[in-house]
Amino acid sequence: MKRSIAIGLLSLLAPLAPAAADDINFDDLPAGTVVTTQYPGVTFSSSAGHEVLTSPQSATYGTSEPNFICSGVSGGITCSDPVYLDFLAPVSDLHFLAVGDDTSGIIGNASVFAGATLLGSVNIVGDGDVFGAPMLIDLTAFSGVTRLEITTTDPAGLGYDDFHFVRGQGPVPEPATWALVLGGFATIGSALRSRRRATSQFV
Repeated sequence: MKRSIAIGLLSLLAPLAPAAADDINFDDLPAGTVVTTQYPGVTFSSSAGHEVLTSPQSATYGTSEPNFICSGVSGGITCSDPVYLDFLAPVSDLHFLAVGDDTSGIIGNASVFAGATLLGSVNIVGDGDVFGAPMLIDLTAFSGVTRLEITTTDPAGLGYDDFHFVRGQGPVPEPATWALVLGGFATIGSALRSRRRATSQFV
C-alpha cells in the first residue's frame, strides 16, 4: 500500500519536475573542430558536403570568446551554408547570437520545428556593421522544439554563438492541472486515514 501511494505521489509531481538548461558557447573546443555531437542532447550539422566548425574570433564580435561556429568544410569556413540543430528531446526557451553581418535588412532566417511540423520562423536582421553588437535571435516564444534551421543570405555569411535552451520543459501547468494534483493528494490522504481506521479496529 505504501509503495503504491509513493508511486502515486511521484506521478503527480513528475510534470512539475525542474527542467535542465543548457548553454553552449563552443569555447571548450579547439579552433577548427568539426561540431557534431560534443554537447549532450543536440546534434549540429550543415548541408550536404559541409560541416559546422569552430572559428576563432576577436572581442570585437561581442560574443563569448574564443570561438563561435560557422559552416564550411574541413580546413576552411564559409559561414554561408545552413546550420542545423537537432535536439534529442523537445526544448524550449531557445535563443542564440548571430554575428558578422555585412549588410543591413533581412539577411537570414531561423526556423523551428516539432518533428516535421514548422512551428514558426524569425528573421535575422542585420545593421551592416560587421563588428557591431551581436544580433539576439529570440525563439523563446516556441516550445517543444526538436529542430532548428539557420540560413543566411549575407554575402560573407554569419557566425553563431551562445546557444541557450531548456530540455524537458513542458508547458506551465494550467489551473485544472493544479486542481488535479491537489485532488490526488486529498485522495491519498483519505486512503491513508481509512487504512489507519481499519487497522485500529482490529487492534
